[in-house]
Amino acid sequence: MNDMLNKFLKAISFPSEMMKHLENADVIKAIGLKKQQLLKVFILIPQVLDVRVFNALVESQNNYPEGKAEIILEIDNKNSINELAVRAYFTNFIMRKYENTAALEGLKKIKVQLKDNSIVIPVTTDIQVSLFASIEEELQTYFHNAGFNLAIEVQKNSVDEDELLNRINAKKNQRIEESALKAQAYDNEMQKYENATTLTNQTKFKKTYDKVTLHELRDDDQLVQIEGKVFYIEVQPVRNNKNIYTFYITDNTDSLEIKVFEGRRFSKEELESIKKGSLIQVNGGMIYDTYRNSYVFDPQKIKILDNSNDKGRVDTAPEKRVELHLHTKMSTMDAVGDIKAYVNQAIKWGHKALAVTDHGNIHIFPNAQAAIPKGSDFKIIYGSEAYMIDDRLVHAINPTDIDLEHAEYTILDFETTGLSARYDEIIEFGAIKIAGGVEVDRFQTFIKPTKPLSAFTTELTGIKELDVRNAPTLREIMPKILKFIGNSII
Repeated sequence: MNDMLNKFLKAISFPSEMMKHLENADVIKAIGLKKQQLLKVFILIPQVLDVRVFNALVESQNNYPEGKAEIILEIDNKNSINELAVRAYFTNFIMRKYENTAALEGLKKIKVQLKDNSIVIPVTTDIQVSLFASIEEELQTYFHNAGFNLAIEVQKNSVDEDELLNRINAKKNQRIEESALKAQAYDNEMQKYENATTLTNQTKFKKTYDKVTLHELRDDDQLVQIEGKVFYIEVQPVRNNKNIYTFYITDNTDSLEIKVFEGRRFSKEELESIKKGSLIQVNGGMIYDTYRNSYVFDPQKIKILDNSNDKGRVDTAPEKRVELHLHTKMSTMDAVGDIKAYVNQAIKWGHKALAVTDHGNIHIFPNAQAAIPKGSDFKIIYGSEAYMIDDRLVHAINPTDIDLEHAEYTILDFETTGLSARYDEIIEFGAIKIAGGVEVDRFQTFIKPTKPLSAFTTELTGIKELDVRNAPTLREIMPKILKFIGNSII
């Protein structure tokens, strides 16, 4: 360990008990980025670092006393980069990022592979593809800083229908057998203590389905009947030119996804006949799918019910109300509803009028008028949630009779996560101080928000999660901002 590295590790309070793991490491170079107030330290290590030591380095770099520091490792012995090491670092990333989330257990089971200088992440669903696409840059930076100069490749694999069906059927049979045994034991006890006649025939037991709501459905339920309206359908191609159909249903007590394989129990024609909006009755039971590591509903019979008389939700009040506070999709970050759908629903319920009150704009007025069906006496009440200000508002605070040409003033510039003063945050602050018409000083800093940056914010501002990850918070940087502004005019 050279003297530069030793001093740097002490400056960031790196744990002394872990120093031995870096005794053969050396600082190759250090680059200071004044604009970002960032010091990049490149460290050469003989082989892949223990992941716990790497975590300690990452945590300690935040202690750099002169701003921000970013440690980037370079591995001398490339042969030490193997699949086992890649998997250890991948699991470490997943556990730290998704700790205490529902996604953690499933993501931990992904077995990444090392192929042709690439880290291949095998996934099976579109949701997983989208998830890794959203964190690709962060994951790439993580591996790069750990010394793994490898490309990241997300590979969606087709589901092996036969393998998955065999596992599901095996578990299903086990569950049915366990349920039958429990029923038999219960019957025996009833006969023993009450001398009652009970149902003991296993074949007959299998044909008895208890009707339950989706809210009442439990992970260990077998031989149950559920009903629900289909609100979304997903079709996934598999081998042998067949498909897996996933029907998302609701009965207004809860929702459930039902995965159905084409070709064995259900034909393509039967499955294609189920449309969005169909009301279906499904017999089956819950089984544990080891492929997905969760309980799923295994359908044994699906019947399409007649819902032509389904009128949906109705307003039975003798005197109909009038909605006086409706927001449409013109209220940014507040509503997504379409005005035509609102008007049609209000007419269906027998309402005579509807008031639109979007935030600070009247853009919906033409569409609202056009949404009224011809010949209808339905009325639109036009309104808006206006932003009111005091008409005696003082625009200048602490006014001074001074010629601006000779004054000292500061020009401020902000980048934010959005336009709401209540919900959004400042992520970059910049200022230029002018005196006598000439720039005399400038100040710039990124600011760490309380929530991760959205893709929209990054695209709009060009500021990435990596830029603000180790930046000071607004509370931490505010004293420096106030000191820079001083007594100058803003």
